[in-house]
Amino acid sequence: MWLPEELLVHLMENCVEDRNPAYLVADRDDRLEGYGGDCALYGLGPLKERAPILDQAPFLTGLLPLKQSPLVLPCVQIDEGMHADVHIVRQAGRHFVLLLSLTDEELRQRHLYEEANESTILYEKHARIMDQYLGKELVQALGEGRIQLLESGERRQVSILFADIRGFTSFSETNPPEVVFATLNRYLDAMIPPLLEESAVMDKIMGDAVMGVFGILTLSVSPPHQAVVAGMKILSAVNDLNRQLEQEGRPVLSVGIGISSGPVAVGILGSTARKSFSVVGHHVNLAARLQEKAESLEILVDENTFREVVAFQQGFRERTATLKGLADEVRVYAYRMAAGA
Repeated sequence: MWLPEELLVHLMENCVEDRNPAYLVADRDDRLEGYGGDCALYGLGPLKERAPILDQAPFLTGLLPLKQSPLVLPCVQIDEGMHADVHIVRQAGRHFVLLLSLTDEELRQRHLYEEANESTILYEKHARIMDQYLGKELVQALGEGRIQLLESGERRQVSILFADIRGFTSFSETNPPEVVFATLNRYLDAMIPPLLEESAVMDKIMGDAVMGVFGILTLSVSPPHQAVVAGMKILSAVNDLNRQLEQEGRPVLSVGIGISSGPVAVGILGSTARKSFSVVGHHVNLAARLQEKAESLEILVDENTFREVVAFQQGFRERTATLKGLADEVRVYAYRMAAGA
């Protein structure tokens, strides 16, 4: 379609000129035949005629030779931080490429898109972190509003499980760092999944020890039942891992577990810069002390836990123990798994 010269001048002055037009011309062999306008504004240059155009304008890779004409591509990234509307026309074997800077509205839309994309990336990263350390069930329950974790805190009836890798400190002192961390990751891979399978909230991962809280997510079984099942799964998984390590000729370690059940304070702790889920109270400390007292491949539970796990009571043996911070001996119940069982 041909337009009168007056209209063409109007279009140039009012619709194109204020958008900093620049153009490139490619010959039949995709070499730069000519160029004009403010090409440097788009990060192009210094340009060299008769040289391959794709080497000088990489954004055209895959577009030339043009299969359909004309081709209009909005908001193409020409260079880092630089976008333009690109028009490509094929005429008599040559390609004409027109670059126009974005309008204010396009820039606004581009900014909104980048903000939305950045928010999506941050959300997905945050979701992966929460999935890894808190478990998908908790993330979903929080998102759906089925449970709430209050900054003001609340009292809940829960079971606390501490699991610690025995002998890891001396192991880390006598082995190179890469061996230490590779071994630690393999043991954590054996210890963490059982906790999440039984709907624990991963409160802490402290080097060679982990802490899980049962009772935040409401399920059909009691928190003590969840905790004991998770503890037995951990011992089984560690046994399986040790068999693999022995076959590989690598040193093996063990694990001890402590479980305590009762009321604790649950909430969000931290400063304005960083907040985290936390549980505090006597039973947190008691679970930690039981874990310290547990022998290799042993679960030690308190009386509250033992009373609630009727189905497993025959596998436990009663004994007394002196725990750090407590003046009197306390009655505990021990479950042992034989190495290699």
